[in-house]
Amino acid sequence: MKIETRLDQNYRTMIPTKYVEEYKLEEGDIVQWNENEKGELTITFKKSNLFS
Repeated sequence: MKIETRLDQNYRTMIPTKYVEEYKLEEGDIVQWNENEKGELTITFKKSNLFS
């Protein structure tokens, strides 16, 4: 599956609703961007207790 998002003028992008719901993301959760030696990116989500 391919989902695209667009950067705004401040280089921000939105996380698609599908992933917000699937991973139960909330304000303050962390998005980790990982690049392997081939230059391929993976994105993981990490729960944060900042706003608990």
